Amino acid sequence: MLIGTVQAYGYAEVEQSVTTDVQPSVAISKISSNESGSINPATGTNTGLSASFQIQTNGTDDDYDFIVTSSIITPENGTVSAYGQNGC
Repeated sequence: MLIGTVQAYGYAEVEQSVTTDVQPSVAISKISSNESGSINPATGTNTGLSASFQIQTNGTDDDYDFIVTSSIITPENGTVSAYGQNGC
């Protein structure tokens, strides 16, 4: 009669997926800017005013409509649009 021990090994793996439905959201952060400088009121040219932003969304482009605005303060008219009459 043969007497001995038998070794047995087992391995189990379980996978689980979770699906969520969330509203579209967006995060906007300023990357860099140059906020000092001047604008020539006669020509509209500036001395390097600029701003760069990072936009991160959790959806597709069809989920969002981004509207970009800009304003400046003038001594004569208070706060006015920084865009010219042609929209740029």
